[in-house]
Amino acid sequence: MASGCFRSRFDPRVTVGVCVIDDVQGRVFADGYTRGHSQPRTHRGHDAKFPGMAITYALMQRLEELVESDPQRVQIIKKARVTKVNKEGNKVTGVSYEFGGEECSIDGVVVLATGGYAADFGDTSLLKKHRPDTFDLASTNGTHATGDGLKMLMEIGGNGIDLDKVQVHPTGLVDPKDPDSKWKFLAAEGVYS
Repeated sequence: MASGCFRSRFDPRVTVGVCVIDDVQGRVFADGYTRGHSQPRTHRGHDAKFPGMAITYALMQRLEELVESDPQRVQIIKKARVTKVNKEGNKVTGVSYEFGGEECSIDGVVVLATGGYAADFGDTSLLKKHRPDTFDLASTNGTHATGDGLKMLMEIGGNGIDLDKVQVHPTGLVDPKDPDSKWKFLAAEGVYS
């Protein structure tokens, strides 16, 4: 198994994760130490990108290469918002989405990679339901981390597991222009090393 890959906890035959990163010529990550580590295990972007950004950009680049080389296999629809995961019986068949003010639907394989829910402060908050003790705290997650993908899967019978496992990081930087904001910027380990 390639470095940076892990086996799915749901199906041990499926290798998921950042394996594709190895296909992007090793320029995405540098392994390093941070506080409390005995081995280098912290991934940082080679070109000063945050790890999530480095992974996302590398995946986007690879996906765009696939669109160019095999347009019948891969299609990118930008500025769309998935509203529902479609299914027949227990089989996911595709998604419904909004695009250009219209409701659309597409059938096929669905890979849902929508992020977490640690900035979910709305009425249907997964954070409030599963970790009410953290609901009033600020978040270092982006405002987009509202659990929409998890909620869509749970609506069609998917099980949410480990939703009480929310990391609280004590080093959020406060924007002096908006000190009461619910969203903070995460101070990296290097700031207080």
